[in-house]
Amino acid sequence: MTLRAIAAALTCLLSFLGAAAYGNPIGVREATWRAQELSLVFDLRLAPRLIAAVEAHVALSFLLSVECAGQRNDQRWVLYLAPLTRRYRVTDGFGNAREFPLRSEALASIERVVTPMPGCPEPPAQPPTFRYRLNLAELPSALRVPALLQDEWQLDTGWQRVQQQPAGS
Repeated sequence: MTLRAIAAALTCLLSFLGAAAYGNPIGVREATWRAQELSLVFDLRLAPRLIAAVEAHVALSFLLSVECAGQRNDQRWVLYLAPLTRRYRVTDGFGNAREFPLRSEALASIERVVTPMPGCPEPPAQPPTFRYRLNLAELPSALRVPALLQDEWQLDTGWQRVQQQPAGS
């Protein structure tokens, strides 16, 4: 490695480490359970640094974990910018991929999640719990340490309890 390449790498790393904390948890606007289906609406606001990462073709992977009746179900949603088409691509928790011309449309698609939970009894003895978070383990290795150290990368709802809807609503 040349001295110039090392200096460029250090400058890039320091720019990631030097940012002020953004502190942006994922907000939960709606979480409902009805007929063995979980419907979630999140308030997801990406910090400028995360937007820059997506624009630089870094895939952001979000992990949804749901616990009900002693069972745990994990699904992931992935957002990235396809380099050739310059369109945002979202792969949902079922492996379906969709493309969007605008980042706002792609983000809206990962803010609204509906997932079936066939193993959860109706009605469950305890309301299901869920957690939606940015999966830092799936970031490129060069970004993992900075992401662990900066609040703006800590997108997480924490564990939340779901409201159960009456059968007739």
